[in-house]
Amino acid sequence: MKKTGVKQAGGNLLVFRGSSFQRGYGLGSFFKSLARSAIPFIQQGAKTIGRAILHTAAGANIANDVASGKNVRDSLNNQLKQTVSNMVKGGNQSGSGKRQPIAGFHVTS
Repeated sequence: MKKTGVKQAGGNLLVFRGSSFQRGYGLGSFFKSLARSAIPFIQQGAKTIGRAILHTAAGANIANDVASGKNVRDSLNNQLKQTVSNMVKGGNQSGSGKRQPIAGFHVTS
């Protein structure tokens, strides 16, 4: 190994001095940036699913399952799957899908 470094004041000892900067490229950096951008979407999805479970009959179904002696984890899993499948089917969506024109703005073709 090559001795690199700077002599310290007061002696003739060499001290290792690493790279002046690190670039941060590589596979880990890619996954880190991917996670940073995906975390807000995951959090929003979890909040939406949680609200759907609390505001629909799923919360009552979980309570009924637990009261009848079923496992809490199994009941949560079943209701979570059912709630997500209902959300994917678009049970809570409304609207025609057409954009409304902006008031006072007219486009001539």
